[in-house]
Amino acid sequence: RCVLDWFGDWSKLAYYQVGKELTSKVDLEKTTWQPPSYSPVIYHNIPSVSIYRDAINTAFVYIHKTLHTANTIMTKRGSKTVAITPRHFLDFINHYVSLYNEKRSDLEEQQLHINIGLQKIKETVLQVKDLQESLNVKSKVLVEKESEANAKLKAMVKDQQEAEQQKVTSEALQVELIQETKIINSRKEAVVKELCEVEPALEEAKHAVKSIKKQHLDEVRKFPSPPFLVKLAMESICLLLGEKTEDWKQIRQLCMRETFIPSIVYFDSDQITSEIREKMKEKFLKNPDYNFEKVNRASQACGPLVKWAIAQISYSTMLNKVEPMRLELKQYEYQANIHKLKIEQMAVTIAELERHIVQYKEEYATLISEAQIIKSDAATCEAKVNRSVALLSSLSSEKNRWELSSDNFKHQMETIIGDVLLSSAFLAYSGYFDQYMRESLFKTWSEHLKEWQIDFRSDLSLVEYLSNVDDRIIWRSNSLPTDELCTENAIMLKRYHRFPLIIDPSGQATSFMLNEHK
Repeated sequence: RCVLDWFGDWSKLAYYQVGKELTSKVDLEKTTWQPPSYSPVIYHNIPSVSIYRDAINTAFVYIHKTLHTANTIMTKRGSKTVAITPRHFLDFINHYVSLYNEKRSDLEEQQLHINIGLQKIKETVLQVKDLQESLNVKSKVLVEKESEANAKLKAMVKDQQEAEQQKVTSEALQVELIQETKIINSRKEAVVKELCEVEPALEEAKHAVKSIKKQHLDEVRKFPSPPFLVKLAMESICLLLGEKTEDWKQIRQLCMRETFIPSIVYFDSDQITSEIREKMKEKFLKNPDYNFEKVNRASQACGPLVKWAIAQISYSTMLNKVEPMRLELKQYEYQANIHKLKIEQMAVTIAELERHIVQYKEEYATLISEAQIIKSDAATCEAKVNRSVALLSSLSSEKNRWELSSDNFKHQMETIIGDVLLSSAFLAYSGYFDQYMRESLFKTWSEHLKEWQIDFRSDLSLVEYLSNVDDRIIWRSNSLPTDELCTENAIMLKRYHRFPLIIDPSGQATSFMLNEHK
């Protein structure tokens, strides 16, 4: 049995066509790309480059062919060479497709997380702004409510003080009213006591006047020339009634009036002036014939009238005697009425003030309750604002980093084709070579990309690009040496598509692999 290893090669056009076919579903377009003004070397039979995808496919072929140049260099150095077959190219393209999809997915997911984070921060900023506006509104409303509550409290205190003052004044007036009432009652008793001495006689005289018979009064009216005592009596009655006449004819006309007797019965004693009293005393009362008995014998109508006139003068004299007391009594009664009116008005005012006080208390309690609710809401809102501001402050550096990462996303998407091209070439071809040769190949590939204006990161680190910190920490813990060459080899062992051939004279790789796959 024998094994035949076929180490034949493909034409450059075949490599180009295979690379183009295997990457047809990969997004290798760049509408802004323009071919270089000069014409870098294009292999025979490969179509001219007019779009970005063609430049990438040409780079695939170029990179694969640089390995033959590397073998020539290795031969000149007396080192062993490696057979470069189409299988290496296929592995290169497979690495490119899988690594491109991986990196693009990572970038898009990372960008999605960053966008979500930035959106959340933006939403938080808007929420904080809304909360701050709400807090400002609540603060203004709180100030208004507190101002209204203070105004209500001041009004309530003012009305309370006024009500107290009104009560004190009312009590003082009530005390005065009690004293005035006592004085009024005392004065009334004195006046009544004085008047009681003459009132019975006056009432008796009034009753006598009422008892005058019409026939007796008609007799007086019929006298063409009356007796002296009749004329004397009637003159005194005319004087009291305010009729200033001594002519008997006019006196007779007075007697003939229907209101003559009623005017005597309902005569107001206060109408008797001091002048009338003096005339009555001088002209009539001092006359010894002017009395009830004598005049009544002359005329039974004039006797009661004389009795009434004498009683009226006595009563008027007594009224004049008690007039100061009556005036004082009227003054006290007037003052008492004023005090009563003031007390009533004060009672109404106090009741109104007390009603206002009750209303103010209810409104004040309502305002204080509303102010407490607003204050509580404002405190909660302020706490939220403070926490949000603190959170935004703590996230400010992270936000700047995210924004920078977001800005770098476009640049990374522009260089991802070139970055993945160099990285996949490294994975497919560099394993056999030492560090110096790897760096030389990477430099050659990079210069070709620059010539064709294929974007890639100038600071691209293959170790950083193809592994993460966690991987490298685990590798160190599993006895992997810390030099860059060993780290690159570990990356190839992790990302291989074809089973790698490990040449390990020192045993370091074997120890690492055993620890890695325990």
